[in-house]
Amino acid sequence: MTDADISQALASKISKLQPSTIRERVSPVYPAGHGDIALITLDNTLFHVHRAILQHSSLVFATIFENGPKEEPDNDQDQTPLKMETDGTTLEQLLTFAYPDRQSPTIDDVDAIASIFRAAKRYEMEGVLQQLRKSLVETRIKHDSIVPPLYVRAPLAVLVICYAFDCPDEGRLALRECLKGNLEDHIAGSHSFELPSELLSKLLHLRAERMAWFTAKLNALPWPVNGCAHCLRKYGEWRLESTMKIQARLNIEELSACVSKSGNCASGHPILNPDPRTVLTEWLVEAKELEEVLPKLPRIS
Repeated sequence: MTDADISQALASKISKLQPSTIRERVSPVYPAGHGDIALITLDNTLFHVHRAILQHSSLVFATIFENGPKEEPDNDQDQTPLKMETDGTTLEQLLTFAYPDRQSPTIDDVDAIASIFRAAKRYEMEGVLQQLRKSLVETRIKHDSIVPPLYVRAPLAVLVICYAFDCPDEGRLALRECLKGNLEDHIAGSHSFELPSELLSKLLHLRAERMAWFTAKLNALPWPVNGCAHCLRKYGEWRLESTMKIQARLNIEELSACVSKSGNCASGHPILNPDPRTVLTEWLVEAKELEEVLPKLPRIS
């Protein structure tokens, strides 16, 4: 089946509503008289928009209008609204992305942006999809403070979005963040998303590889050989504590902090000998190189 066939099939599903007694709400942003065609959402909100905007931004609507009646009514009041398979809030944001004379909305809620992605994909709005991808990675300023990108604040949720809607570049950035920090925190930040088993399996495998790298660095540090019994005890305690901290946070900064604060034993001997700060510089460089070589997301089968 070709793309045109798919668009035609989806267009045929956008049916006109029959007369109904259900009370309708008119969008205050797209009120009557705003455009020449009416849309109605699943929650019975009416939007009056411009046919030309829909035709230009959506392949599905372009197909509808191309195959529909050639004679257009004088105004949208003479038309039965086209039913949209989305809610009013999502459609309002979707249209704001589609209208070229309006500033794209700033969306901080991952559930909301996933809904807009879903609607833009359904109606084949490529320009909107490109803007949505950009919104996942942009840094902005709010109240004189820098707001990190969404993929940093909610990496696992963004990773699921990128996996679902084929955004490989943005997904690799989100994956990088998912390989750092506490996995439970990442999962908590994506609690409303269903995690695909293939994606979760890939993530757990990569985190295990990353932990093995950190463990190898700790194992490279020699046990005290010329110290006292206190040195061996203190070193063992330090190794256990460091492993637990690194496993929880899984970042090079934590490894650096553990090495820098290794301390002395009860007799005053330094428990790390020789001083590991020279190799720590090499580890920092190696860790940076590992981050640059980002793995690809598994593709939806």
